Amino acid sequence: MFSHIKYLRIKFNLVCTKDIKFNKFEGSMFRGGFGYIFKDIVCSNKSDDCVICSDVTNCPYAKLFRGIIKEDEKFKSATINMPVPFVISMPFQGKDEIKINETFSLEVNLIGKAIDYLQYFIYCFDNLGKRGVGKSKGKYGMISVECKDSRDIIYIDNLLIEENIKVMNFDDDYKGKSKAIINFITPVRIIEKGHFRRDIDFEVILKNILRRIELISYFHCDKKLEIDYDNLLDEVRNIEIEDRNLTLFNWSRFASNKNNVNMSGYRGYMKGIGVFKSIIPYFNMGEIVYVGKGCSFGMGKYKINFI
Repeated sequence: MFSHIKYLRIKFNLVCTKDIKFNKFEGSMFRGGFGYIFKDIVCSNKSDDCVICSDVTNCPYAKLFRGIIKEDEKFKSATINMPVPFVISMPFQGKDEIKINETFSLEVNLIGKAIDYLQYFIYCFDNLGKRGVGKSKGKYGMISVECKDSRDIIYIDNLLIEENIKVMNFDDDYKGKSKAIINFITPVRIIEKGHFRRDIDFEVILKNILRRIELISYFHCDKKLEIDYDNLLDEVRNIEIEDRNLTLFNWSRFASNKNNVNMSGYRGYMKGIGVFKSIIPYFNMGEIVYVGKGCSFGMGKYKINFI
């Protein structure tokens, strides 16, 4: 059922060459800088409106960041908020800065069509380090790039080692469990009907995972995913919260239109008891694609353990 949704997990090993000062959530700086450079190198018209561009059907930026409107009525309105097929994250350590000569890492999960643009991602992050990131224009050099699943180096000294690249696909097998612990490593921000959801449980998280996976499959893997929403939601509604400890992490970012956008979300954990069966593969997929708003910045990253 999920074999068409492929992913590649890569890790950039970096060294700081000029002190890098972070805002409150470091992932947004790297995501913003990456997007700017990506558009700069591939955009032929330098237009802010991809829809009117004559090259929109061939442009890698439009394919990954803007999407092409399809005729399916169910998904037409979703094109505006189409999820990008990648997530970027850094070890969430709450550091204010990285000092010169300090090594650090940046992790990226590429999903579906984004895998075809691996070399673009490497080039853009390499150049971002040379141009500078954040207000301080801190800089870094690229030591190497690893494939997280093969644990091999796939890029070093300007050489791509293709045989070490291990593309994965999701597994829909599962064994029933009676407990689950979900740990939100980075803030999860859930929006419902235009408002921030202040109470979250397993049902809320699953609904958002299902919607995100459905859109990624359709826009970035060229296949409509048939999801049995009724059965899955019936199962998750029987899950009881045994324990929950969530803390609101407040932060905001400046969008491209210069407006200040609230990006606050919850960190912490939830423990649930009940019958976990059909919903297990979807929660496992969410570990790769993340959940909620700001996933491309690294928000909504979690780890779930079934017991």
